[in-house]
Amino acid sequence: MHARIIARPLSRVAALATVALALTFTPGTVTAQANDGFGNPQFVAVVVRIPVPNGIPHDKVIDLMRASVPDYQHLPGLVRKYFTISDDNQFGGIYLFENRAAAEKHFNDAWYAGVQKRYGAKADVTYFSAPFQIDGQSPMK
Repeated sequence: MHARIIARPLSRVAALATVALALTFTPGTVTAQANDGFGNPQFVAVVVRIPVPNGIPHDKVIDLMRASVPDYQHLPGLVRKYFTISDDNQFGGIYLFENRAAAEKHFNDAWYAGVQKRYGAKADVTYFSAPFQIDGQSPMK
């Protein structure tokens, strides 16, 4: 009986403390985030890989990426995107979304169909929980 009375206030305190962790610190420290109240992180990282079509040079891929920047600057729920080209001739990105729902809203059936139509290949999309992130010591330039 006494444990139950104590556990309820402590669980509320723990929940409030978790929400209070949505802070950003200076470079080199951890950026914490709140969770959904069930211990599940809200942020979601997504890695997208699409084969570069035959005959498209590296410089052209970069030009196409640069031209697509405005499409991502106001994408709801997107925190950050890194444009990527791999050594095995795949392009895409590493995305950080506020939550999985925002990511799934973007990577919908129409998006997959558009990738297939434009590049003649399927996109490989992988979702990851991202419970926290850090900024390293080197500043962004």
